[in-house]
Amino acid sequence: MIDDLSIRVEVVNIKTGKKKNIYYRYHDCEVNMKWLNDYIVEINGVQLNILKDYYHEG
Repeated sequence: MIDDLSIRVEVVNIKTGKKKNIYYRYHDCEVNMKWLNDYIVEINGVQLNILKDYYHEG
């Protein structure tokens, strides 16, 4: 049996507790993530502004 994995990244507003998905990639299991500043994160080569961007593949 082969597991079918995916990656989902969620940010949480620590003041309100509100959660927001910002990244989803199906059929993958490795994550390389780096914060570039307070609002920009790079996940597997995709730069996202956590306030407005969303990435979906698969």
